[in-house]
Amino acid sequence: MRIIMHSAFLLFFACSLPAQSSPLASAPPAQDTLSILGSNGTASSGASLPIATMRNNLGVAAGTPIEVHLDQAVDSAHAANGQRLHGKLVKAIGNAPAGSPVELTVVAVAAAGQMSSAGELSLQIVRMNGQDELSEVITVQGKQGLRLTADAAPAKGTEATVVPQQTLIFPAY
Repeated sequence: MRIIMHSAFLLFFACSLPAQSSPLASAPPAQDTLSILGSNGTASSGASLPIATMRNNLGVAAGTPIEVHLDQAVDSAHAANGQRLHGKLVKAIGNAPAGSPVELTVVAVAAAGQMSSAGELSLQIVRMNGQDELSEVITVQGKQGLRLTADAAPAKGTEATVVPQQTLIFPAY
């Protein structure tokens, strides 16, 4: 009985509220610059930043697989967040031919034993064939360590590692 009364009260209260429009629906469109406001709420003189936008300059549909080989090996024990990596396209995509240069960034990294027993390395394409492009983020994982008993924490696992001829597949953004 108590649950029914509570439900009826919530239904009545929800129906009696006036309809409100979303503040996002009336938001003005983005401008070419971002103003920086001072502590008094007014824009500082000359303090504005350009808004960076990423465009699909290569004519690649969202979700299209982008295959990349890195130029050098990388692993979760030695990589750092924000580190830039370089590679090449395995297959032509959009108007970028096979062999085109690709620049990637390390989005997140955790060495084996830090966050879990296995190492993790998250990568994202930021530049292809000399043009700013973004891909979805992919995560490479090492192997979990062994558990001696079912309720024990696993031993340290392996690092997440990518070798130069390993094909990484990034969904286009």
